[in-house]
Amino acid sequence: MSNTLARLATAAIGIPLIMFLLFQPNPQMFSALVMILSVMGLHEMFLLLESRGHRPYVTFGFAMAVIMQLALFQDITKLPYGWLIFQPASLITLLVIGLLIALLVRGRIEENVISVGMTLLAVMYAGWLPAFMIRLRHLTEGAQWVFLLLVATWAFD
Repeated sequence: MSNTLARLATAAIGIPLIMFLLFQPNPQMFSALVMILSVMGLHEMFLLLESRGHRPYVTFGFAMAVIMQLALFQDITKLPYGWLIFQPASLITLLVIGLLIALLVRGRIEENVISVGMTLLAVMYAGWLPAFMIRLRHLTEGAQWVFLLLVATWAFD
């Protein structure tokens, strides 16, 4: 199957599913879809990095991406100390501290600095940025704003 045909088949199935979940009254369904797609994208990034000879911190990266996604669900800040733990600065600090600890544990520092940087970039790009669609969807008329974002992205793709 050619690349174009595969992309068209994915779009024919994916776009109606995304639109259906986006305009549901319960935004949690769309949030779950964003999380699933974000984790899939992170998996692809980690495979690409590993194919180029890098050793990203895969387990830690997946855990942080899921935590970041969950932090932007609607009522997560109502948990005890959720207002503190699930703030963007707190999550990024936790990510960096965890990667620095992993850097010390794994062994060769020179090699692992690159792995830490690659993991940080992958988690921020594939985990953190898509998570803002969750927050945007929870706004008043958020579905329309996410729709505009998706149409603009697809138009330039």
